[in-house]
Amino acid sequence: MTFQVVVTSTALTEVEAKVLEKALQENFCMVKYSPDLTSEVQVLILNKKDPFKHWLKSKKFMYVTAYRPDIRVIDFDDICNRKGEQPSAILLKIRQVKPFEGLQISLCRLEEGLSEKIHSVVESNGGKVIHHLTNETDVMVSMIAEGKRYEAALKWGVAVVSPDWCYDSVDRGLPLNTRYYKLLQNMAGVVTKLNYEGEEDKTGSETVVKTYRLGRRADACDWEKLKEWRDNEHARKLEDYIKSKIDGTEHNKHNDEAAHKGSSEDTNEENFTLFEENVTDLNSNKRVFSQLDQVDDEDKVVKIKKVGKAGELWNSMMHKEKKINPKFANMKTLQNNTRESKCPILQGLKFKTIGYSSRENEKLAKVIAKFGGKVTTDPEDQVNFTVVNFRYNEIVQGYNLITELAIERFIFNEKVDAGDYLWCKPFFVDQTKPVSAFKEKFFIGNEEIGKDGQDGKVKVSITGFEGTDLSQMERLLKEKLSPWVEFQQIFSQACQLLVVGLSGHTNTGRLRKQQLARRWNIPVFLVEDFYAKVLELSAM
Repeated sequence: MTFQVVVTSTALTEVEAKVLEKALQENFCMVKYSPDLTSEVQVLILNKKDPFKHWLKSKKFMYVTAYRPDIRVIDFDDICNRKGEQPSAILLKIRQVKPFEGLQISLCRLEEGLSEKIHSVVESNGGKVIHHLTNETDVMVSMIAEGKRYEAALKWGVAVVSPDWCYDSVDRGLPLNTRYYKLLQNMAGVVTKLNYEGEEDKTGSETVVKTYRLGRRADACDWEKLKEWRDNEHARKLEDYIKSKIDGTEHNKHNDEAAHKGSSEDTNEENFTLFEENVTDLNSNKRVFSQLDQVDDEDKVVKIKKVGKAGELWNSMMHKEKKINPKFANMKTLQNNTRESKCPILQGLKFKTIGYSSRENEKLAKVIAKFGGKVTTDPEDQVNFTVVNFRYNEIVQGYNLITELAIERFIFNEKVDAGDYLWCKPFFVDQTKPVSAFKEKFFIGNEEIGKDGQDGKVKVSITGFEGTDLSQMERLLKEKLSPWVEFQQIFSQACQLLVVGLSGHTNTGRLRKQQLARRWNIPVFLVEDFYAKVLELSAM
């Protein structure tokens, strides 16, 4: 099935909607427009130049801001003013609108030092700051719920919010619903000091920050879902970046392919531009807070957050030169995992391959050799592992059978683990088994019937996976189990099965999905049990 980017829009006029539809058809291929905000939607388009900012209060936009961090919000002009663009991937590379882009924000009666900070934060994130009130003002930020400007704002229908709205909107990456930050009382005497993790300040906390706690932050956004999505994106993109660097070694020793190598590197750069921009924007926003908050008077410190290790690791990978970045080398986590070049991860290990084409075999051999291993073609040689193509669907014999997914795990985790790799071991899938057999094995009813009159595939979602585990589990469901399974990126009530990560890992997002699964009567399986039942099904 051809991959399509699913797009929807919000608060556009009829004329704008027709212009958008035409631009999508002419400038992009493999793009599907949906009038509704479904689980398949990847892009939301709005017109930031709308003088009345209807999009800011539209149901679609507010829902995306609160619950759909996976959707990219793009401006109407950035779609319609691009000429001659062909590949649909370009659509996903168009930058997302900044948190305050297209908004006019008035600052009124803020405490000393705070006005300058909010001014800098708003303008660095695309907004325009004005120190008076007009009927064109979109939002007014204030600390005092009284006065002529406050009364005029209420009369004109301008939202008056506490400063928390600015900081939380930057944290989310989009303007949050102002109704959760509506200023209803004066802010004097309601300040609470917190440490950087959001807990009440205790002696010895690393960083003390200040928030006004007048906004309903918890209601404005599903922060747990946002964090889980960002963590997964960091891990996924970092893993893809490492893979791209490994794949790039295929051309290193062929001078006659230098031009092709340059093209490949350009493609790799293009593939990761989108994520690098997101991380750079997020980290630059956090740096703004850090720089503005380096003051002696503790009372002037406002809400800040630490740059996560994932962000530091990503930036180090993206910007490192031939020598290791000192900041990268000094990180405690990386010190523990750093390996000298004289002792690569696969040093001294021999591999034999089964089920690969000659080109795939050559590529895999180069990757293994780069990390110190060796692929032998001599049937008499004793080997440490036999690598079987992940897609190979025949029963094979050999010593220490693994797939190329295990090689990825060795390199990514910097550890050769000879334990149970679950899906990293080759296994046979009997594709003649009907979907009904899979449903019976996993206690799923046969209510859903496909267009051909046959049982519809089982809609499966996952949670509790990170890094290599996440990408490989998705690949297992999308490729190996595709005769029975339809992978769902977003967990919803339409799903029929939820698979959770290794039992030793727990996180809030995972627990929340399990609670929803119980509420919706959706079967839940640990990945070990899921894998065991798949093997049982194949052996029947």
